Amino acid sequence: GKRQVGSTMKPFVYATAMSMGVVKPCTPLSPEAYCVDPCDPSGRRWCPAGTPAATVAQGLARSSNPTTVAVMSKMGACSGPETIAKILSRMNIEIPQDQIVPSMCLGTPDMSLFEMVGAQAMFVNGGIYIAPQTIIRIEDRNGNVIYSAEPYTREVMNPSISFETLKMMKGVVTSGTSTS
Repeated sequence: GKRQVGSTMKPFVYATAMSMGVVKPCTPLSPEAYCVDPCDPSGRRWCPAGTPAATVAQGLARSSNPTTVAVMSKMGACSGPETIAKILSRMNIEIPQDQIVPSMCLGTPDMSLFEMVGAQAMFVNGGIYIAPQTIIRIEDRNGNVIYSAEPYTREVMNPSISFETLKMMKGVVTSGTSTS
């Protein structure tokens, strides 16, 4: 089943922002409020309470929602969500058009565990997506291979961006919300 993915979306937000060139892991984010301009004709800006003073890497390590919104605001309300959706679609994850909105940076899109595991593994694989498979090979009782799965691989991200994102994800364990 598909559920909202929550904070597991954040590495994709940060990686997309780095690939767009709007932030780096050491980019400082000031405590002022970051507002995201709407992409729809309503004209209402989306403004969180304010971001804690931190770098982008510290924001991911602390799983800070305001920092994630600040990163999204740097990408732009229209271009940020669209770019994230394009990267996810290269990993066979299709986000419905009505879920491609600025709040997707907080994990509002619905995805399956199967999709998220394959997508998260891309960071470890140096930016190369390898589609998860449940059946790799089928043999008959004599050991003859009657089916062999062909792996689906695709480069979806620059290896240096995936490495930097992976380094920031490790920060969650070494100095962030998972230290205890």
